Amino acid sequence: MKKRSIILQFTILGIMILGGLIWYMQTPSLSDSEVKEIVEPQLEKVYNRNVTVTDVHYRPTEGGNFYEVTLKMEGVDQTFTISRMAGELRNLPPYTIIDQIWDQQFEREAKDIFTKHGFHIKNITANVIVPKKLNIPLEKLPPIQDLRNTYGDRFESNDIQVALEDKFPKDMAGKLGEHQRVFALLQDLQKKNLVNVWLRIRYWDAEQIYLINSDKEKATYPYQKPEDLETALQK
Repeated sequence: MKKRSIILQFTILGIMILGGLIWYMQTPSLSDSEVKEIVEPQLEKVYNRNVTVTDVHYRPTEGGNFYEVTLKMEGVDQTFTISRMAGELRNLPPYTIIDQIWDQQFEREAKDIFTKHGFHIKNITANVIVPKKLNIPLEKLPPIQDLRNTYGDRFESNDIQVALEDKFPKDMAGKLGEHQRVFALLQDLQKKNLVNVWLRIRYWDAEQIYLINSDKEKATYPYQKPEDLETALQK
């Protein structure tokens, strides 16, 4: 009897899974015009300017249809792409689009600082996480530098990852010189109110890596002098 009950339970479970699969396969995808009707009004309300969906691609996944939507915004000379599941398109986060602008601005800023200190950059990415509950006039598209001046100590993170063409020095004098160069770079980041930084610097052929976590609380800041950066080396 017990064995028969277990078989029945598995049968019911199988029928439920099969039914869900059939429902999913029959769920229609959103048309391009439906995506436009969903996305454009949301973003136009946030930014108080015209936003146009220029292209839509989707692919089915186990969790539903996944969409890549290309957008143009009035007054901004570039295109943007947002990637969301169908349900997420109906409730876009408030920083949709402008978070890409902020990352690009931060990336240019970080690149300028590294170049100033004589680093030869192979590639660099930078991402900033701005808290959602700040009173930011998004319709004005405020640059990340201005926001940092006002809210920088409240940013959740400023992440920079850079790969260098430079080789890491092998001798002790060269290593200390590199510590001094990175220390000077960190000081410049602090001057820009970048007080909560996660920084990964990878040298040529990954022969050495600095991994630096700069806590925004000064009492716990671990890099008081160039020699302290020895602890940030990963190899």
